[in-house]
Amino acid sequence: MIVNCTISGNLSSHFGGGISCQNGDPIILSCIISGNSADTDGGGAYCAWGAPTMLNCTISGNSASAYGGGVYSKFGTPTLINCILWGDTAPEGDEIALRYSGGSLDLSYTDVQGGPNNVYVDSGSSLVWGGGNVDADPLFVDADGPDDDPNTWEDNDYHIKGKSPCKNTGDPNGDYADQTDIDGESRVMGPRVDMGADEKYKCGGGTEPLLAMMLLGGLTLIRRRR
Repeated sequence: MIVNCTISGNLSSHFGGGISCQNGDPIILSCIISGNSADTDGGGAYCAWGAPTMLNCTISGNSASAYGGGVYSKFGTPTLINCILWGDTAPEGDEIALRYSGGSLDLSYTDVQGGPNNVYVDSGSSLVWGGGNVDADPLFVDADGPDDDPNTWEDNDYHIKGKSPCKNTGDPNGDYADQTDIDGESRVMGPRVDMGADEKYKCGGGTEPLLAMMLLGGLTLIRRRR
């Protein structure tokens, strides 16, 4: 298991910039995989002959020189649930690429930039486009950081804003007992689990959590978390 990890800023001279999985079935849970690159395939994650399961992961800002900027699968059968794939790049399959015959990828309750039309699928492979998937800007807090440079990954903020379409839109039937998000905060906080590594606080009216309250002469000033 790979749980509550940030995997960022790595470079592979071949495949699998962030994670390379061959003949294995890991569970990758509540991770941010960002700013990684591969000289061939699978900038964020590479899967060959394996069946990894990715749950509540945020995969963004990764790149590959050939196939699958976000996720690449070769003869594999990965499953992605409650994930965000956004802002990854590759000549073929910016977010996802499935190559060669016999492999498949099962995707549900996941935000994929460009939708199924942005997934590269070789003849003989199959994309199982399940329920709950969306193609909508996840509204990250600051995906390129205060310096406006996505390549300086250390200051990029992949938390989601309060009005994100990924909030309260994950799989309502999943088992989230004892799970936490990337910050170690409880999952689930709202009426329904969120997509991605970050779980937003449960607050009335869709607002975000209060950080501080000050009483000034009968006037209550409320500072909200961004």
